Amino acid sequence: MEPQYRHKLSIAFRALIIFLPMAVVVGGILFAIYYSEARNERRIIESRERGNTAFSKMVVAGEFEKVLMDLKFISGHHELQRVFDFGTKGAKYLAHDYLAFCEAKKIYDQVRYLDETGMEIVRVNFNNGVPAIVPDDRLQNKGKRYYFKDAFTLAKGETFISPLDLNVEGNQIEQPIKPMIRFGTPVFDNKDRKRGIVLLNYFGAKMISDFTRSSFSSGHLMLLNSDGYFLKGPRPEIEWGFMYGDKNQLTFQKIYPNAWPRISQAESGQFYASDGLYTFTTIYPLSGGQKSSTGSVEAFTPSGRSLKTNEYYWKIVTHVPPEALNASADRLLDKLIKIYLVLMTLLAGSSWLLAVFQIEGVESREELKRFADKLLVQHEELTNLFNRVDKIKKEWELTMDCLGDMVFLVDGEGRIRRCNKALEEFTGRSDKELIGEHWEEMLQGLGDKVGITHEGGVEFHDRKSGKWFLLNAYPFRGEEFTGNVLTIHELTEIKRVGLELEGMYKVVESNRNQLQLALNEISSHIQEVVREKGFNVRFNNLHLLKCYEENKCERKECPCYGREGMRCWQIAGTYCGGETRCALSQEYDSCTDCAVFKKATSDPVLQIGEHFNNMMHMLELKNSELQKAHAELKATQSQILQREKMASIGQLAAGVAHEINNPIGFILSNLRTLSKYTERLSEFIAYLSGMIELCAGAEAKNELAEIKSRLKIEYILTDLGNLVTESLDGADRVKQIVQDLKGFSHIDEVEHKMADLNAGLESTINIVWNELKYKAELKKDYGVLPMTMCNPGQLNQVFMNILVNASHAIDTHGIITVSTWTDEKDIFISIADTGRGIAEENLRRVFEPFFTTKEVGEGTGLGLSIAYDIIKKHDGDINVRSKIGEGTEFTLRVPVLIT
Repeated sequence: MEPQYRHKLSIAFRALIIFLPMAVVVGGILFAIYYSEARNERRIIESRERGNTAFSKMVVAGEFEKVLMDLKFISGHHELQRVFDFGTKGAKYLAHDYLAFCEAKKIYDQVRYLDETGMEIVRVNFNNGVPAIVPDDRLQNKGKRYYFKDAFTLAKGETFISPLDLNVEGNQIEQPIKPMIRFGTPVFDNKDRKRGIVLLNYFGAKMISDFTRSSFSSGHLMLLNSDGYFLKGPRPEIEWGFMYGDKNQLTFQKIYPNAWPRISQAESGQFYASDGLYTFTTIYPLSGGQKSSTGSVEAFTPSGRSLKTNEYYWKIVTHVPPEALNASADRLLDKLIKIYLVLMTLLAGSSWLLAVFQIEGVESREELKRFADKLLVQHEELTNLFNRVDKIKKEWELTMDCLGDMVFLVDGEGRIRRCNKALEEFTGRSDKELIGEHWEEMLQGLGDKVGITHEGGVEFHDRKSGKWFLLNAYPFRGEEFTGNVLTIHELTEIKRVGLELEGMYKVVESNRNQLQLALNEISSHIQEVVREKGFNVRFNNLHLLKCYEENKCERKECPCYGREGMRCWQIAGTYCGGETRCALSQEYDSCTDCAVFKKATSDPVLQIGEHFNNMMHMLELKNSELQKAHAELKATQSQILQREKMASIGQLAAGVAHEINNPIGFILSNLRTLSKYTERLSEFIAYLSGMIELCAGAEAKNELAEIKSRLKIEYILTDLGNLVTESLDGADRVKQIVQDLKGFSHIDEVEHKMADLNAGLESTINIVWNELKYKAELKKDYGVLPMTMCNPGQLNQVFMNILVNASHAIDTHGIITVSTWTDEKDIFISIADTGRGIAEENLRRVFEPFFTTKEVGEGTGLGLSIAYDIIKKHDGDINVRSKIGEGTEFTLRVPVLIT
């Protein structure tokens, strides 16, 4: 064997002796590192999955809490009482408030109020982001649906929560699917009577989305109902199996048979199975006063039974399969193997060199010096590298400390590994005290968790400082470390501004709704006016005060005293401020300073409403004035026509009287002559009869007696005188009537003259006697009257109108009494009848134009109106008193005037 070969063999043997122990030690160290890291990674995954299920449980609980608060708000809404009190009119206001609520929340598919029968009174549909009020003709009766029956049976303050299922419309599952939970509670009126339920259809997809988004699980996050059906599963096609007949076998037990027994029999836990790591917890959404039932897939099928609080629950399960469990460990193993191979290569080289040095020694000091210098250079490079790393670390820490938000890093077990100055200052503890503490324990000392918001973050309130904060978690996965970066951002100012904006929004929305409703009400009033339903429409102002209570007024004679809903500024004669006020148009400016007026117009909506009311009041007054003027004009026109008619009749009567007057004169003259002639003929015949009696023989006497008897000469002579006398009386009466007609024909005269009213009465009676003589006995009681300045023709018309009415009031036969008297200043004329009488409610209207109690076509309703006007023009009065079944009396007063 050659010496050189033996030398190399010796070096190789020495190198192997050096290499093998070091290789075993390095391998052992790397294995220990692998084992430790793999075990730590398992613990991190276990801790993360436990935290994940706990956090998801908090998300679900937070969503339920928000919905229950919303339900409490709308079930106690004041507009519900308006619906109970005013029915469909109040429902209009409630619907607009529900619409604003639905638009703001965006998490409810439907917001409804149903009455005692299950009939929808108000329903607002979300309509894929465009909320709208459902018209009345599309509202439905839900009285047979299980959720109405189950909710309506509850007591006051109790809440019904339906199972989480898919929405069903028309007995079919709605597409695309809508996971839904119905929250309902009965509502009661002021008398504590149950009046129906308020129902919220909550988008279950919103809760499931927040539930999924909040997860940082390494595997699958699942939500199961109490029967083990997937509400959220690893794959969409296995979800909601209980809603579909062909999927009712797709349960957790069917897909994960080894895990279900342990999960179904425990509240929470974590265990390994052959197919991976399972972590689970149970959430019970129902609390005290909250009820549920099994529900029903069929639209009109009642629920099977009610559920107790511990029977309504869901399971939150995470499943990390083996490949996910071992993924980090496998990556570490690959890395350690590579490191081991590199180290073994270096170690082999180093062992060979060391063996050479041991056998051959160091050839020279220069080579050792070069080796030492090289080591110094490497040491300096490493020192610079460490300095740079330290500088970057300090810069990063300084950057984190400059942030106003609290930032801290937690490991897989939830323990704090790093934190910035903001967290130290807020907690009042140093980083050494904080590092190693579990982050949830630290937060428990700060405040109360409120709920889930802002994409899955957690709000909490610091009791000590009174500030609000938002906690967010961001997964952190490095090559050697897995955990979460947690940030805490102060929300106090945002909360304050948000609350202010929410308050302002509510005020604006309320004002907008009130304005819309006010405009709708005013518009409907205007439509009523347009349809000629009158001007007596008003905007309903609930802020209208009672002025007599507000001002503590005791003036009971005031037209506003004791009367509700009176707008005192519109009423003339109101006692206010120590004096009697005029009407609106004169007092409006001073009334605007009054507390009653200011309260009634306390905001723009009420101002619009009251301006409308004032406008309608003025229109009503103007309309009344126009109607009165129109009635007066119509009456005047009719009176003019009547007077023209009477004047025409008078002129005709005057013409007829003139034409009759001459013949009557001839007749009277001839009748008087005839009367004289008759007397002379009677005397002559008597003389002839005497002569014949003396001179004639018996035969002639008998013949003459027979002729006188046959011709009735004796009767004719006797009756002829009577006929002439009666004809003279008749002709005298005709002459008097003609004279009266000539006097009555002057009723259109406008000039006054001295007249005897007794004579006028007698003349009028003479004219209308034909109307009177068949209906009544006429009694006269004339006093001695002075002459007075008047229009006798017009007064005669008054007498005639009243006398004719008196005869018409007597059905068979009665008495009409005409009386006159004077007290030297005035002349009084009374015309009384024993007719039917006038009802009390009609007495005050008898002088109104066109008012009549006669049958249609029997009267114009102008006679007494004309009489009233004529007497008033004579500065007199006309009064009436009447009693049903006894008769009526008209009393006229005409002043005595000399000039």
